[in-house]
Amino acid sequence: MNILRDEIQLSLVEVPGEISLVIPIAGCSRRCKGCHSPHYWDPHNGTEITLDVIKELVSLYKDKATCICFMGGMDESPSEFRWMLAAFTWHGWTGHYAVYVGAEYNDSYRVDDFIIPYLDYVKFGAYKEELGGLECKNTNQRMFHLPHWEDITHKFWH
Repeated sequence: MNILRDEIQLSLVEVPGEISLVIPIAGCSRRCKGCHSPHYWDPHNGTEITLDVIKELVSLYKDKATCICFMGGMDESPSEFRWMLAAFTWHGWTGHYAVYVGAEYNDSYRVDDFIIPYLDYVKFGAYKEELGGLECKNTNQRMFHLPHWEDITHKFWH
């Protein structure tokens, strides 16, 4: 599994109430029309995520971020993604975890089977240009705060 290290950043907008360390993962197969990051589509972009990279990220950001937010191709390699989440915890990450999943909430895709136990937030819904992203009231996307599946999408609306 590859991450786009050059695009790792801190963000105040990806998860309400959190300072998020955004980690883009290469290999998103959704290919949404109007995607702001089509370079996430190629699974060969970026560099491999290794234990050394995870240790480095934890060391650099554990006192700066409250949440790690993963975006991109994690749904293509569920076992690798689960390993990565566990490795962050093993190496000292004590903050929250969020993931932006392109699958629809009622999709047959079973995100909860492999990662829900590790997550605090999950965003469902492929980006649909005509409906907009989470900041648009007409969006098909939904952000949930776990474990109670509280829909917090409204917190993105201004």
